[in-house]
Amino acid sequence: MLQKFYSTISFILFFSVAVVGSTALWAQPSVIYVYPAHYANDAPANTAISVTFDSTMTPATINANSFLAHGNMSGLHVGTINYNAPTRTATLTPSEEFLPGEHVEVILTSSITSDKGTPLPSGYVWHFYVSTNGGSGSFSPSSPHAVGIKPQNLTAADLDNDQDV
Repeated sequence: MLQKFYSTISFILFFSVAVVGSTALWAQPSVIYVYPAHYANDAPANTAISVTFDSTMTPATINANSFLAHGNMSGLHVGTINYNAPTRTATLTPSEEFLPGEHVEVILTSSITSDKGTPLPSGYVWHFYVSTNGGSGSFSPSSPHAVGIKPQNLTAADLDNDQDV
């Protein structure tokens, strides 16, 4: 009976060490903070983009091929990428400003790895919008439009490209 007890304890200890040890060794890094925030709508045109990880990362894997910012009007933005190991934060400072009102997609690829060599699983993507300088906000009163019987769809379009829909 005592031998069975010791065998059970040995198994539990071995299993605990194996599971805890492998979890610590193989834990996948993850993103814990981004700036500008996901779907922020007021980022400055000259914003620096930063991401903080929950693990220490390998600086050489955070580069222009793995940390990308793409504006929907201005395209891919390149710039300086820095990694601060004590804060586990990578920052991309684009060399050119984004356009006002632009939708920006930031992509981190799975080629970014922790200092243990474990990749960022499936990469990471977030979006934000660049602030605008406002506008008049004044609209003309509309007049009713006949739509026929049981309309199915309605689409507004700028057919003559004069910015008047």
